[in-house]
Amino acid sequence: MTQITTDTERQSNRAAVWLSSRACTTAVLLCALTWFGHRLVFAQFQDYDDEGYLLVTVQQFLRGLPLYDQVYTQYGPAYYLWQQVLHTLLGIPVTHDATRVVTLVVWLTCAVLVGAIVWLLTKRQLLTALGTIAAFMHLTRMTLEPGHPQELCLLGVLGADGEAVHSARALGLSELQITTQIEWPLALPMAIAGLRNATVQVIAMVTIAAFVGGGGLGRLLVDGRANGNEAQLFAGVFLVAIVAIVAYLLFSLLVWRVARQARPGRTTVPSYAAAA
Repeated sequence: MTQITTDTERQSNRAAVWLSSRACTTAVLLCALTWFGHRLVFAQFQDYDDEGYLLVTVQQFLRGLPLYDQVYTQYGPAYYLWQQVLHTLLGIPVTHDATRVVTLVVWLTCAVLVGAIVWLLTKRQLLTALGTIAAFMHLTRMTLEPGHPQELCLLGVLGADGEAVHSARALGLSELQITTQIEWPLALPMAIAGLRNATVQVIAMVTIAAFVGGGGLGRLLVDGRANGNEAQLFAGVFLVAIVAIVAYLLFSLLVWRVARQARPGRTTVPSYAAAA
């Protein structure tokens, strides 16, 4: 009995030492990354000043001005809802300093999420630390545009469905099977949604080519404006809008179909569960 108790205590002590060492290493790494990120995010300012432009639009939105009517912006409402949560619910001031601190927090959170993914895949502390550092260094461009909607996009991409991945691993699937059968199907709808948004933006922006001698639907806008022909100008706007809406609906249908296949109903038994 005494021998068993001694062995149990030794195992408990080893586990405590292991957790303490990992916690200390993690704390040192996060402190170092936070110090470096703080020095970098507060050490530069871009001439094009997207940061200031976004802060102005956020201030106008928080004052109750309607988006796309009295607030000029090319970004969707999700970004401004995110900003409302930060500044209204959490009480973060709409200032350059606060915006850069939020950027640093998001930046560090994304790097930690990447490190967590590496840990789940490898269970190696060194690789986890290297993955976290690599992700942190790769995302240094976030400091060029603090408060940009790309921060929200990064959090969305890295916020994967952890329950599905853990369930698949518990069922005995290999890492290759998890990647091909779980992670990729779950990420595919988001990838298609990104392609959908990019396509709509390209359709809307390609009309600018007419201003530099290009053709396309933008020709109607340029000629209608030059000739004072409102009917031609309206026809150009209407056709561009129709093409963009059709492209958006087609991609949305594709996203819906892919999402249904990736997330079957509760009554449906996933193929990997049935195989197990």
